Amino acid sequence: MNFASFGEFLHMGGHWPYVWSAYGLTAIVLALNVVVAVRGRQQFFLRQRREAARAPGRGVGSDGTAAANDGRSAQDVRSDENGGVAT
Repeated sequence: MNFASFGEFLHMGGHWPYVWSAYGLTAIVLALNVVVAVRGRQQFFLRQRREAARAPGRGVGSDGTAAANDGRSAQDVRSDENGGVAT
């Protein structure tokens, strides 16, 4: 389409209510999509931190790796490694 002026472009040949409301609704949906995704990500990481804090030994260690003993004591782990004989 070819418009003679910016005002004519905004008027969209008389179809401006439909055109601009469609653009507006699209912008709102896209913005809400970003907001919901960001908030969901924040909530996910917050839940992960809370769960790690509640279950000592089962969270992520200071080096960033997961705990390997599944919450068992060091003696239980050594016992399993030695065929059931505690060391």
